Amino acid sequence: MRWFVVGIPCVCIMASCSGQPEKGTQGADKKAVVESPPRPLLPPIPNPEYVNWSQFKPGTVVTRKAVTISGGITVHGFEKSTLIELNPESMVVERQKTTERMDTGEKKVNEPARRTVMAQFSPPESIKPEKFALPSLAAKFVRDEAVEILGKKYQAKVYEWSESTDSEPLFITVWFSDEVPGRILKQNITVKSNSLSTTDEIISIDLK
Repeated sequence: MRWFVVGIPCVCIMASCSGQPEKGTQGADKKAVVESPPRPLLPPIPNPEYVNWSQFKPGTVVTRKAVTISGGITVHGFEKSTLIELNPESMVVERQKTTERMDTGEKKVNEPARRTVMAQFSPPESIKPEKFALPSLAAKFVRDEAVEILGKKYQAKVYEWSESTDSEPLFITVWFSDEVPGRILKQNITVKSNSLSTTDEIISIDLK
């Protein structure tokens, strides 16, 4: 899942951003530097990711398994997400990923990475606040559907969208529920040529 942070870039309209005249030119010919105005922001809103995880206690762990088939090679991926810290202003989630190739048995365990998520943020005026509650800004609601995970049934909202790549666009379907940490019950990713497919779902939840 990819999210985009809206930044405030410094835009230089000339070849040089030094603000100094190039060698052999007069001061009147100084290169101009123009900063784009700050993008208007709306008042702070609750961060949907924080709201979701705040239902659970620190120490809660959710593990997902993804099976990717590409070019005849099958790779299993595991992602363990742990709620490390929770307070009224923010939370810290640690994620650790492990991948294993089924043809060679090669296994790679990545170092855990921690990320701080704020309880609120100010969205830009150009994006409707409700968009940030979706799995992607491009996601479109398709239907409500009951999904069984680990022997329990959840009412999921199903979203679909596509994302561009260097070769073919990815077609993504996500089953979303606020009842589980991280909100994603399962997801499927495919390409039109069927040269790549990924199925991903929760395989364990350890609630504290």
